[in-house]
Amino acid sequence: MAQTATGDAVAGTNNAEVATPEVISGGHLVAKALKAEGVDTIFTLCGGHIIDIYDGCVDEGIKVIDVRHEQVAAHAADGYARITGTAGCAVVTAGPGTTDAVTGVANAFRAESPMLLIGGQGSLSQHKMGSLQDLPHVDMMNPITKFAATVPGTARIADMVSMAFRECYVGAPGPSFLEIPRDVLDAKVPLESARIPQAGGYKASTRSAGDPAAIEKLADLLVHAQKPAILLGSQVWTTRGTDAAIDLVRTLNVPAYMNGAGRGTLPPGDPHHFQLSRRYAFNNADLIVIVGTPFDFRMGYGRRLSKDATVVQIDLDYRTVGKNRDIDLGIVGDVGVVLASVAQAASGRARTMARPDASSGWKNWPVSKTRPSRSGSRSCSPMPAPSTRTGWSARSTTSSPRTRSTSVTAATSSPSPARLCNPSRPATGWTRARSGPWGSAFPLSSRQNTPARTRKWSRCSVTAPSA
Repeated sequence: MAQTATGDAVAGTNNAEVATPEVISGGHLVAKALKAEGVDTIFTLCGGHIIDIYDGCVDEGIKVIDVRHEQVAAHAADGYARITGTAGCAVVTAGPGTTDAVTGVANAFRAESPMLLIGGQGSLSQHKMGSLQDLPHVDMMNPITKFAATVPGTARIADMVSMAFRECYVGAPGPSFLEIPRDVLDAKVPLESARIPQAGGYKASTRSAGDPAAIEKLADLLVHAQKPAILLGSQVWTTRGTDAAIDLVRTLNVPAYMNGAGRGTLPPGDPHHFQLSRRYAFNNADLIVIVGTPFDFRMGYGRRLSKDATVVQIDLDYRTVGKNRDIDLGIVGDVGVVLASVAQAASGRARTMARPDASSGWKNWPVSKTRPSRSGSRSCSPMPAPSTRTGWSARSTTSSPRTRSTSVTAATSSPSPARLCNPSRPATGWTRARSGPWGSAFPLSSRQNTPARTRKWSRCSVTAPSA
């Protein structure tokens, strides 16, 4: 009888071992969520509060880059996001580890860069008891992130990591912060009780084309405008809309200005790349399209645009459109998709529209336009008018000898007529030849052939020519 009881006890033990559920630690849940998001690298400085995340990353094949200061980790995650187009991730310990990363997170916030900062924290069981490096991280991060929260339990870790990444892409991109207490991270829970979002199963496309009616209206405005100008901002790069922006300005023959990360969309030698004449253009254009950049200090909070111009603003974030200045048309959406849609709509209209009067356009552009000097009392050489005086002329990339005074040199070549929608903005290009000591033509859109510290316009010496 005793022998039978012993056998039953052994069988029960074996059954219990078989029924034991598989468990997983909080650090491994973090790593699985990062992998599902497509993160292949984290930037970190080792700390005791976050040590289990490293084990999970090693098991999931995620590269761990250990830096020497948490500020570097945050800046690196920001840079990673800008270059790769996918969210960056930094992992730092509690207290000074998190506070050291504040500048990098704030920089990503202003630059609209998607990144997740994961910070350690003292155990929940020691909350408000004075645990090691205990600080109110979430309160500090709230003003400079799109999302900041504390993970309340181990089973929620992966779910909240994916939630934080989704918040990075609401409207214009930006950083998120997630705080994971030490006991929550180190604990193990049954795998079946933890929600682990699967790759591709919890995200939707953010590539919105905007309101179709607004797209049609902007296409009409661009086709019929006589003196249009467009400013390409950082969101052109953020959305990888470079090709769409190039196609739009070339198809519609619109002079383009760039700021922020939008610089480089067009190379300096491109006939549609304009730079130093931006103030004059914004004072005299009849249509100004602002793409992916706010009316902030760089734009004089919108006051640097002509009050008589039709102003259109395209942005990822609804809150940015019309902020600081009234506009005539606002479009919220992925700027790359929006620009591609507008180019396509405008091309169709160009085939059926009546040919505008070729004498219209920039015919009232003054022959003498004095450029203000940064040095105060001295003035610079006048800015010339295009020789045709019929709309914005694309400039030629051919160089011309420097002359004694400012002049206009007409280009001999022009783009294919099929690329022009508005004949009143002719394709004949022009360059400016200025007097000065450099001995070769100074392209209007490039500073690469001039000394870095001082650039001269005729007899006027300025430190940084106004854009």
